Amino acid sequence: MALKSAIELQNRVREQGVVTIRLDELRNAFGFQRLGANVRWEIAQSLRQAEIDFVPPQLPNRDHEMIRLFDKRLPIPGLLKAAVELDPEMDQVLAEAARGIKSPVSTKRRVGRPKRTLVPA
Repeated sequence: MALKSAIELQNRVREQGVVTIRLDELRNAFGFQRLGANVRWEIAQSLRQAEIDFVPPQLPNRDHEMIRLFDKRLPIPGLLKAAVELDPEMDQVLAEAARGIKSPVSTKRRVGRPKRTLVPA
């Protein structure tokens, strides 16, 4: 579903908490035709002012690349940091979050791919 405006994008992020889109969709929602350094900077500033953060932390410079937007008012930034940071203390943060969440991704078996198991060293 194509976004028609930055307001529509903001509303979707507020409703869903997390939205992953292609950079060209983000650019178009803000009404730009080209994706240069100044445009990326302006979009990033607008998102941050609306309390929307994103990963990767720098907006990519290719239209086809994906970007994940999230509402900074939710605990999502902490969970993203915990998932990326290889620290035993972060394991506890993720484990506590997982106890309260049932993810359909973790319960479904992916069709066409063998089930992966850990092999002892």
